Order: sequence, then C-alpha cells, then structure tokens
Amino acid sequence: MSWQRDRADENYRAGEIALASGLPNAAASRLYYSLYHLAWHGLSAQGKSPAELQSQNHERWEHAFLTNNTRLVAMSLKLGQPRSRSFKELFTTLCEQRVRADYQATGAQTEVLEESLPRLRELLDQTKDLN
Repeated sequence: MSWQRDRADENYRAGEIALASGLPNAAASRLYYSLYHLAWHGLSAQGKSPAELQSQNHERWEHAFLTNNTRLVAMSLKLGQPRSRSFKELFTTLCEQRVRADYQATGAQTEVLEESLPRLRELLDQTKDLN
C-alpha cells in the first residue's frame, strides 16, 4: 500500500471520530482529504503524476484538477461506470462540505456527512487491493 492510501484510511478514521464527537467541520475536512488521498493513490498506481497531467509542474494534485477530472480518477481506481458517477457525486459533495466548513459561517452539514460516511467506507473497501 502507498502512503497516500494509508493517509486516506487515517483521514477516514479521523473524520469518523470527529463526526461522532459532534465536530462536523473537522469531519468534513478529514473526509474530503480521505477521498483526495484515495484519488492520488489511484492515479499514482496507474503511473500518473501531477507534473504529467496538470498545466503547471506540481508535486501534488491540485484540488481543481481532481474535481474536474473525476472520471479519470474513477478509472484509475478501476471503478465501473455506475461507480464512476457515484464517485463524482461523492467527491463533489465532500468538496462542497469542506468549503462550507473552512470558508462559510454556516459550516458543514452533519446529515450530509453522515450520509457520505458509508459511501466513502465502501469506496475505500472496494479499492483496498489497488496497487
């Protein structure tokens, strides 16, 4: 397993704990970064690098690139077409919740995060053997 995959699992656990502790804003950030690191892991497993695919030479994936290329990410995670759409919805949802948590007075929505948690866990489980 890669360090990015390990980070995805760690961030998921931290998000789960934060949500259970009544800390939805912290949970939103950790759950988003769980999916972000999973995307990074998938792309890396396929031999893709940020410098190769992004317009600027970066050592890490830009959030906007991942948001705008969820189909490529889903393919790198070896998800089928229905799961590809589900991945895009989950990525969009968690990105929106992270933005709400970090930049808006309203903060993250607990019920949205609670609905996202099992979907993210399922995705992590489905891709655990991806190398």
